[in-house]
Amino acid sequence: MSVNLNTFELFILYDIASFSFPEREEELMSEIIEKSTRLFGVRRLALFTGEGDGRKCLGRWGFQKESDIWRAVEERVDNSFLYHLEKGKLGLLYLEQASPLSERDRRLYTIFARRIEEILRVKRLEREQRELEKEKSREQRLLLDSIPIQVWYLKDAETYGAANKAHAEFLGKKKEELENKSLFEVAGTKEEAMAYIEGNRRVFEEKQQIQTEELVCDGRGEKRLLSIVRTPGFDSNGNVEYVICSAQDITEQKQAEEALRENEERFRNIYSQSPIGIELYDAGGQLIDANQACLDIFGVSDIEEMKGFKLFDDPNIPDEAKKKLLEGESVRYEAEFDFDIVKKMALYKTIKSGTCFLNCLITPLKTNEGARYGFMVQVQDITERKQVEEQIRYLSFHDKLTGLYNRAYFEEELKRLDTKRQLPLSIILGDVNGLKLVNDTFGHHEGDMLLRRIARILKDSCRKEDIVARWGGDEFAILLPRTPKNAVIEVCNRIKEACKEAKKDPIQLSIALGAATKEEPGQDIQEILREAEDRMYRHKLFRSKSVRSSIISSLTKTLQEKTHETEEHARHVQELALQLGRKLELSDNQLDELALLAALHDIGKIAIPNSILMKQDMLTEDEWEIIKKHTEIGFRIAQSSPELAHIADAILSHHERWDGTGYPRGLKGEEIPLNSRIIAIVDAYDVMTRGRIYKRAISRQEALEELNRCAGSQFDPKLVKLFTDLVSEVNSPLRERFFSFENVKSFV
Repeated sequence: MSVNLNTFELFILYDIASFSFPEREEELMSEIIEKSTRLFGVRRLALFTGEGDGRKCLGRWGFQKESDIWRAVEERVDNSFLYHLEKGKLGLLYLEQASPLSERDRRLYTIFARRIEEILRVKRLEREQRELEKEKSREQRLLLDSIPIQVWYLKDAETYGAANKAHAEFLGKKKEELENKSLFEVAGTKEEAMAYIEGNRRVFEEKQQIQTEELVCDGRGEKRLLSIVRTPGFDSNGNVEYVICSAQDITEQKQAEEALRENEERFRNIYSQSPIGIELYDAGGQLIDANQACLDIFGVSDIEEMKGFKLFDDPNIPDEAKKKLLEGESVRYEAEFDFDIVKKMALYKTIKSGTCFLNCLITPLKTNEGARYGFMVQVQDITERKQVEEQIRYLSFHDKLTGLYNRAYFEEELKRLDTKRQLPLSIILGDVNGLKLVNDTFGHHEGDMLLRRIARILKDSCRKEDIVARWGGDEFAILLPRTPKNAVIEVCNRIKEACKEAKKDPIQLSIALGAATKEEPGQDIQEILREAEDRMYRHKLFRSKSVRSSIISSLTKTLQEKTHETEEHARHVQELALQLGRKLELSDNQLDELALLAALHDIGKIAIPNSILMKQDMLTEDEWEIIKKHTEIGFRIAQSSPELAHIADAILSHHERWDGTGYPRGLKGEEIPLNSRIIAIVDAYDVMTRGRIYKRAISRQEALEELNRCAGSQFDPKLVKLFTDLVSEVNSPLRERFFSFENVKSFV
């Protein structure tokens, strides 16, 4: 069974109500001492009766002398309780315990004091009754109007003798209205009268005191619960001559007790329905009870499956926690709980296996005196919370895009591993080549894919204990504990070789690397980091032109494969463009730019989907808008390379029209760069005369006629005329000055 503090209060109330009303004052004092020390752990008490100068000490406990009592009363510390019996007229009760009084202590002490007050009142009444009897004034002796307790006496089971003021007022009558009256005249109904008479008759017949609790209607017709004591008075022959009755209204007291019971029931419901698992153990640590939430957490179908389980036998509780519990301390901890150990040790039957994480609070349960009577365990399954925390921790130390560690984690590990034991401690920094170009050309999705591929190569090229992190943007960092310089060189070579062997999708993977090694404890790790960074940037600067050339060459080859444009088409466009350029008397540098533009003007098509580039049917409006973006993409590609930046504007403008209806900027006339106007004419001519998969070739003459038809609208009319004259020349010499896709890189 579970230990419940409210149930404990009910037990105390029951014990208080069981005072025996002893005849002698010494016996009463002994009973007060026994109950107060047993129920409340009182260490000192004193009881005074009477008032003013006539007050006397009925008894004391724990005090050496009476003066000590009054000193304690005057000091009134927070662990003491002073009650004025009948507002001091009946006496004083002083109680003192070891610890400060709680609200519950004060409430129970008040009930205890009122019970003593009631006993003393009755005793006083009995004493006064005896004194009145001695004076042979029975009615005067019984009419004790000065006390709030209801008192009356019965001549027989059905007839009042007399009553005090309190009883008369309770019934809504005057004292005189009760004298020598039948209960049938006084009671509200015959049924009520018969019930009272039956209780009275028992005393006359059994000749002994009887205490009962009865519902009695007061003068307002309201039923009140009275605690009634019926005491027989005997004549000289031992027969019951009369019955003295005293009653106290205990309606509020019972309501308080009922409230306590309801609270206990409410707490029991909270206990059973709580989402937090709760276990109750006895003082020896043996399980008494557990709620449903607890059974669910531990995978137990019925509490009987856990009966006999001992708290301190649980191997999942840390030893330090067990030690503190035995010392009387509460403990809270979070720990992994292993169900397989529970099964192996046969601690109890559970349907669960594996592990979970639990948050536990174990509290020793103690009495007011500090004696331990049990333990309460509150437990929550926090496995999901732990998983979320682990995920948050993972995200806080990992780069979301690549799955590698992030810079924050790298810097923490750099501090942690910067010890003599980890020397030589090496660092590799890397900067991915071509990321901006890929982002500008193919979009950030492809750029992200490029970073993921590089990240996988870096991870695969290192050991498990090495820290591989994304440093930021297109930069990566590797921390290699206990790694000498020669081993670092091998790692760099593995990375470079893996990049070379990787698929060119969309470009060849390439990364500039720089490495440095801390070999002596006195070296500053931040200086080592800066050294690696300097070497990386020097490597990137030294190889930048070569890398850009390789990337552009890779893109142009990919474009050739993607668009199925032949080497012959490229050569023809270059040859025709150069011849037209010479007709215009362009310089050699201008002719070089024109040749490069002829090879790369459609480089932006590298980012256009094949499904659109190779479509034989008419393009939709949306597809045409996508096609038109290739000029802007080509412009960004050229801008990304210093060697191509000078033709970027011409690439952007090679689909502008003479009349201003072209794209992307709607330039017109001579606003369009000269080289762009030249490429527009020669490219259109070669496409018409050589055909495409979606359109047949036409004759040279038809192509020239089409060019002239579009002169002044699509094409520069002067250049069209010049080109027409050029093509019409018979046996026109063609100088070998063209740039194939293979040798474009010689210009970048």
